Amino acid sequence: MSYPSDTRTTKITLRDGRSLGYAEFGAPTGKPIFLFNGSASRRFYPFDDGVDTALGARVITVERPGIGLSDVKAKRTLLDWPADVQELADQLGIERFAVGGGSAGGPYAAACAYRLPERVTTLALISSLAPFNVPEVTKGMNVTYRILPFLIRHAPWFLNFAQSLAADRPEMVWKQFYKRLPKCDKAILRAHPNIDLKALLVNDMPEIYRQGPQGIVADMAVLTGPWGFSPADIRVKTKIWQGDQDVNVPPAMAHYLARSIPNAQLAMIPNEGHVMYINHWDEILQFLVRD
Repeated sequence: MSYPSDTRTTKITLRDGRSLGYAEFGAPTGKPIFLFNGSASRRFYPFDDGVDTALGARVITVERPGIGLSDVKAKRTLLDWPADVQELADQLGIERFAVGGGSAGGPYAAACAYRLPERVTTLALISSLAPFNVPEVTKGMNVTYRILPFLIRHAPWFLNFAQSLAADRPEMVWKQFYKRLPKCDKAILRAHPNIDLKALLVNDMPEIYRQGPQGIVADMAVLTGPWGFSPADIRVKTKIWQGDQDVNVPPAMAHYLARSIPNAQLAMIPNEGHVMYINHWDEILQFLVRD
């Protein structure tokens, strides 16, 4: 197993003058896949260049505004994201591509599928957040995440303070994240000792918070606010992967997305949780490389 290295991360300059950070993995001439990560992270883990290359996948991860090398975009919305991705695709000479998003990256992938149907071939939603304003959609979610919309509206100062602490205490962040994982997720991590998720995330912290905590807090505001479109208006081929024991992103969100997106396939994985993608990475990639 090989892991992402900062030496791969580079950036482009967008038309409005902002920088957009990204990194590439897998087969340089393979099927392009833009992959969007979860909250308070820069990349979607794990990557295995051997698997990506063998499956003919050219995986491109993109850092959202205010995170890593990507400059802040003031007052951004979820529907601002597809334009950034389209500019990156244009500069890389990519016409058609698949999109995938894990956890907090799911809404960003969904926005690209909605806004760019003539360019997006397939959409993979992996333990993906759904709109928070849907009744009952947060049922089963860990209270730490369920109260985010309230904190964004009424105590953004608290979130900025908490993220400032997180930037200086990566080990503490990992301990809190690990503590909230269900037993099945911890079992998955033990079963894959070659994937040191702790080291990956802790070592990435300086880059995640390169521009301070504001980028992460702005990301939370986008993710807990209105999407600006209905998932029912997505027209590209879609598959949803969800662990039925997930408490970070509860199954209620996957069921809502599966009901809403026309002809979406739902793979509800029994006895697995938020990191179930580790067991199903090959399957996810195989779906994304098919037109």
